Amino acid sequence: MDEFLRLVRAQPKYLKCIAISCFYLASKIIEEDEMVPHIKDLIKNCDCIFSVSEITRMEALILKKLRWDLCRATPLDFLHGFYALLVLNRSLLLPDRSEQQLAALGPLLETKLQICLDQASLVATRPSTLALAVLSLELEMWTPNWFVITIALQRLAQVDNSDVIRCREELACIFAKARTAVSRKHRHSDSQNAHKPSKRRMETTDIEDIYDSIKRLYGDESASAAAASVSCGMHQGQGGISMPGFPVRAM
Repeated sequence: MDEFLRLVRAQPKYLKCIAISCFYLASKIIEEDEMVPHIKDLIKNCDCIFSVSEITRMEALILKKLRWDLCRATPLDFLHGFYALLVLNRSLLLPDRSEQQLAALGPLLETKLQICLDQASLVATRPSTLALAVLSLELEMWTPNWFVITIALQRLAQVDNSDVIRCREELACIFAKARTAVSRKHRHSDSQNAHKPSKRRMETTDIEDIYDSIKRLYGDESASAAAASVSCGMHQGQGGISMPGFPVRAM
């Protein structure tokens, strides 16, 4: 659905029709035939105002725009690929980080990526660019080699340098706003519970979990303040940086 919306400018009134059509197409690819819902049942269960013929026409339009290529790489696919390269080359790329720390990084990156996927402003961003920007921002807090690693992955995935810079800046703003919202909620919760020491704490949200994970990951209570930092290093050069021993393979 994200790929289709990246290619066309859809009116809001058609978004539900697009969503149902994409879901129906995905179910026919992934599920066994007997598990694929009937289109009429799907429309009824989704409380959809569109008819069967309208859903069918939307399916045809989606297939046409995507050139029948429905098995495209998602931002999560690229993130998994980039992360796998870090794991395979940990001793070279992240020599000062343990296997346990690198293992904790994976779920944190996925959670941050999920926050990005909820942003309508990022719908038009290429999957590879979004995944690389998320990883690059996190690596900036991890290692002084973050720029070299970013450039190597950028060249491997054929991502434009200006796109990475622009996406990093946008993600930094998104994470900064999320951090501010979490801080305000914590202050409000603390003021309410000050006179109730025995009261059980409220469950944290997904965003709160992110910054708690950062604190555990870096062992620094102030680490959450760095989560939205933006480096100017990406503006200082393009490409041209090689990484000995870095495996290059098609993504």
